Amino acid sequence: MEFPFGGVYFDMNVTLPASPINQEIENLARLYNVIQKEHPRSGDRIQIKVTNDAPETVSNNPKTHYEIENGFGMKTYFGWIYYAGGHDNTKGAVTYIPAQKILRKSHFFKWIIDKEFRHPYQKISQVMHEMILIPSILLLSKTLLPIHSSAVFDPKNEKLIVFSGSGGVGKTFLEMSFILKDNFQFFSDDILIIDDKLRGYVNLNWPKIYKYNVNQLPILNRYVTSGILDKLHWRICQFNPLVKGGCRRKINPLLFRDENTPTVKKIDEIYLLFNERIDTIHIDPLDPETFGMISLEIIKSEYKDLFTHLNYHKFNRLSLGFKPVYELSQIGEKFIEIFKKNKGVSIYIVRIPYGTPPAELYRTIKRKIIA
Repeated sequence: MEFPFGGVYFDMNVTLPASPINQEIENLARLYNVIQKEHPRSGDRIQIKVTNDAPETVSNNPKTHYEIENGFGMKTYFGWIYYAGGHDNTKGAVTYIPAQKILRKSHFFKWIIDKEFRHPYQKISQVMHEMILIPSILLLSKTLLPIHSSAVFDPKNEKLIVFSGSGGVGKTFLEMSFILKDNFQFFSDDILIIDDKLRGYVNLNWPKIYKYNVNQLPILNRYVTSGILDKLHWRICQFNPLVKGGCRRKINPLLFRDENTPTVKKIDEIYLLFNERIDTIHIDPLDPETFGMISLEIIKSEYKDLFTHLNYHKFNRLSLGFKPVYELSQIGEKFIEIFKKNKGVSIYIVRIPYGTPPAELYRTIKRKIIA
């Protein structure tokens, strides 16, 4: 099956025996085929194989890293992922071997101690987005890159507004505030794919809503749970020591879009959120090249496992007497060059005093957006 995502066409081939994730993967591909009314081709085409057959390795240092002929693989919680090709005019390819835990429904006890109150197989869409689609674009595409940002579309002024920054700085709060209070429309949560013309591509990975998000924006309560058991789990999970990483839910982004919401749009404004020791909120212009460098460092921290394996890839390749297929320097140059040659986008750094109430941050940025 073929589907578009983030400026790339993916060819998906699932060769697993019957399992719950097969239908989930088909649903994801069908969703993007339906929603993508327009999808400029970057020239990138990436093959994805979901299988039980691993590529042949040429070295294995350390034990969680697998060097293959034209790329590398890594062991993760949800299985094994191999990235190959994508350079020197070779077609990029990703092989995903799911862990057994994700191929079946879990025991009820495991279900109730999950922070999302979900079976592992129900997380395959998140796995596909965060461990396959986005990393493959980062590694295998020459003209596309992911930035750690949420984005909303203002239908009245036809603007794409981006909120960027490190984790927990307020991106999701602002995204959902503008959606629920100002009738903006969903475009992306957490990761936005952009191209070399600074166009953003819709990312329908479901927004992750934590307890603190609901405390900051109580209107979210009506969207986070459904059903008696789900509501009960949400109320008590924060007191359950077996629930690790804090309670959270995911919200279907299609609730906050309509048939006229664009799927590809030139970015109009970017706000980099940054906490620091000052007295009042300041919104200052930021040089595009500097924003590119900052975005690279944030992505490196968000995808630290992937970048650790990039280092493993390099020392394995050099030890084998080969040139690395992927280099951190190539990725860094892509981040800087894309922003360096696009000066027309308004980029700001929002300097936020420690302890600023989220509602105050929202009001300040709203005044800037509608000015």
